[in-house]
Amino acid sequence: MCFLYGQSFWPGEISFQYSGLENGSFSARSLPDSLELPTEGTLASITMDSLGSANIIIPSFMQNQINPDTYDVFILYMKDEDGVIENQSWDVDLIDTENIFGIDATMMFMTQVDTTFLFSLIDPILNGEVNTENWNEYITGVIASILVESYLSVSGTITVTQGSEEFITGSFSGLMGELGWPPQIIYIEDGQFEYENPVVVPNLDPPSNVIGENDGDNILIHWEYPDTALITHFNIYHGMHNDSIPYFSSVDFNNRQFIYDAPNPGLHFFYLTAVSGILESQPSNIISVLIEDIHPGDVNFDGTVNVLDIVKMITFILEDEIPTDSEFSASDVNGDNTINILDIVLIVHMILD
Repeated sequence: MCFLYGQSFWPGEISFQYSGLENGSFSARSLPDSLELPTEGTLASITMDSLGSANIIIPSFMQNQINPDTYDVFILYMKDEDGVIENQSWDVDLIDTENIFGIDATMMFMTQVDTTFLFSLIDPILNGEVNTENWNEYITGVIASILVESYLSVSGTITVTQGSEEFITGSFSGLMGELGWPPQIIYIEDGQFEYENPVVVPNLDPPSNVIGENDGDNILIHWEYPDTALITHFNIYHGMHNDSIPYFSSVDFNNRQFIYDAPNPGLHFFYLTAVSGILESQPSNIISVLIEDIHPGDVNFDGTVNVLDIVKMITFILEDEIPTDSEFSASDVNGDNTINILDIVLIVHMILD
């Protein structure tokens, strides 16, 4: 069993056979140290998102066996909502172009990709443009750019047969088809993958003694971290609910404070991580800072009480939306610790008066 946090890139290898409209085999090992005209490459990206889900993305490429001036590109994707990578299987789904990470598992395969196009995809990795903050944005762009010309998963299975803090291995197979009519079908068989956690870089300690304070118009955050050449920057996570605190910003490794400008009223939650290249530490302690400027009935904090505040309250009553602590306080006009029709009636009187 393996619990993963932040983001990491694991080297390894992947292979499979395919038949149907096209026939052949695919095999790739991790990107070599020198990528001058490489013939193959693969890595496993393992990311923990703000909701605690583990996203495993395995992009791979190899030189096409028929036309060596082109490459074949293959992508595996799996998501585990509890954030624990363990022995399990996923049924693959057709990729959702509107929300690539909204499905549990999928596969994509593109053959005879132009060399210039392939290197336009991997160059951002080589020159350092891709990092922990923008990896999901980068891979989303890659998938979108090859989507129309790719074989997409129709049915199949991806299985993790062994998962630990040191390695992850598994198998996969499935039916894939290109968009259009008549459908162009291939079968993926005997798929195998194995990736190891790189251990050459030591674990990073999280920032310590993180403190937040209301500095008038801003929130000022301080923290401590020893001076070390390992750290490249700090990631700042911010949210209005302590069970969902997404990535917000980052600061250079020389900084030990961050200013959050013009915060909305309410309870703000923050935590930090230390980052070295593509490695990210465990989170720091979570802090909260209360910004008090709550007026009964002004639920959307626009400085006035009107029908828009009523509409917002109705979404809370119907449980279509969960209010933040500050939104709850502004909605609970009669102070009975609940939001209901009585509060709406009082707001109507405020508007009419």
